[in-house]
Amino acid sequence: MYDPATQARIRVYLGAYSHFYFNTTCEPADNWFANGARGIDVAVPGFTRAFAGNETIGMPVPADAYKYYDEYVIKAGQPLTITFRVGGDRVVDLGMAGKTTISQRVQHIARSFVPLPGNDYEVFPYDAAWGLEAKLRQLHVEGSRVSTTDVQLAAAQRCR
Repeated sequence: MYDPATQARIRVYLGAYSHFYFNTTCEPADNWFANGARGIDVAVPGFTRAFAGNETIGMPVPADAYKYYDEYVIKAGQPLTITFRVGGDRVVDLGMAGKTTISQRVQHIARSFVPLPGNDYEVFPYDAAWGLEAKLRQLHVEGSRVSTTDVQLAAAQRCR
């Protein structure tokens, strides 16, 4: 159950591998065997994933919203680090023609912010002139209209 006094909501658009790390401004090392799972995967791309439908919790949707997304309730007042990764190798089965591998340059970024209680946000990766980047927007409801304002994301380094 969503409590706007202590929580916020966030929408993550599909298209990149995305992960949330809670109550940290840095990106923990991925060492599942030593540390156990940290955070949660929040958007895993894939052709079949689009058919699964959006996971929604009732957030307002702006007119320029992308078609595929998932929504989450998160703790407010604590830092949230978000990572995005795109690229790598993907094997495509071409049926009778065999298989082929598509390779793309791997790009990875980590960003953090502190969500405020009762606020709705959406975050998504995009291609900037320098490579992969992320945009965070706060949602505002004015009558039946949903508007957005950009929210600053801080670079999140690897935790030491």
